[in-house]
Amino acid sequence: MHSEPATESRAAGPVFVDTSGRRSKVLRRIGIAVGVGCLGYAVVLGMAFMGIGTSLDPADLLPFANGAQGVPGQQPPTAPGARQLP
Repeated sequence: MHSEPATESRAAGPVFVDTSGRRSKVLRRIGIAVGVGCLGYAVVLGMAFMGIGTSLDPADLLPFANGAQGVPGQQPPTAPGARQLP
């Protein structure tokens, strides 16, 4: 009894061959663009972890940290150049 191998060798060759190389160029360019985007995001994320580019103290992120809100007789801080109402 003779059994056939599980994989058969086909003499037909590849189904599609891109001899011009356009497909590989397009995929390479897409890969480079995605890689540059990921690298840029990683740099920004690393800078944020190091505290570069943030001008706030952690206490500034808390609500009512300035102490001016809710205290009678004190005005809350305003932006520079803003008009004060009478």
